[in-house]
Amino acid sequence: MIIVTGATGQLGGLIVERLLERMPADQIGVSVRDPDKAGQLRARGVRVRRGDFGDPAALARALEGATQVLIVSGPADPAPHRAAIEAARAAGAGRILYTSHMGANRHSLFAATRAQHVMTVIRPALQQGKVVLCDRFIDSSIAYQGIGRGLGEQDVLTLNAWATQGLFPDLVILLHLEPAAALSRAVRSGPDRFEAEDLSFHARVSDAYLKIAEDHPDRFTVIDASGSPEEVHARVRTALEAALRSEEEGTAGAT
Repeated sequence: MIIVTGATGQLGGLIVERLLERMPADQIGVSVRDPDKAGQLRARGVRVRRGDFGDPAALARALEGATQVLIVSGPADPAPHRAAIEAARAAGAGRILYTSHMGANRHSLFAATRAQHVMTVIRPALQQGKVVLCDRFIDSSIAYQGIGRGLGEQDVLTLNAWATQGLFPDLVILLHLEPAAALSRAVRSGPDRFEAEDLSFHARVSDAYLKIAEDHPDRFTVIDASGSPEEVHARVRTALEAALRSEEEGTAGAT
């Protein structure tokens, strides 16, 4: 069971809503100071228990049975939240996530949903020997949130690495196109909320991606995306085939 603290607050509430989109309600619990304020969650099947960082007994009961705990803090000094971290450890939680107020914006929700995606989809598939393709992963969060939005590269990396238990891609294919050209394509197809940002934002994100690729050449392949869809597809396929051959050769040579 995933248990979220502070679920009646703005950020905690958004996190629970996102989790409810991806997993059954009976696998989600919340620890709140006033259970009456979480009546709607209880009615939807979420386990609601009273938990107070200043009441060890109530906190222990609120976190009972947790496999994962997401501690959502307010903008104040995080020191009082150490009680929740210790209680989560005592409850036997295998993973504990803590959001210092990187916080009251929606971007930190990505880490919570990514943790669930890794646990329920990616790791099980990898354990079965499958190849897993993701549209975006940790590096995208660093580029868009940590650098593009100025939330802090190291903070975003730490939170996401913790959420994924240190899982990083074997191969990242970076489709690179100059920001102005990329935005012209987005306008033709209808921009999403990221694409609707101004050119300076996209320039920061583009530079961030290229810097990450330069720092990690072992897992990045940068593809020129300025050609036709067929040309770009061929370049991506070549990169993927080379990576898979390398993986197969490494597996065959292992003893």
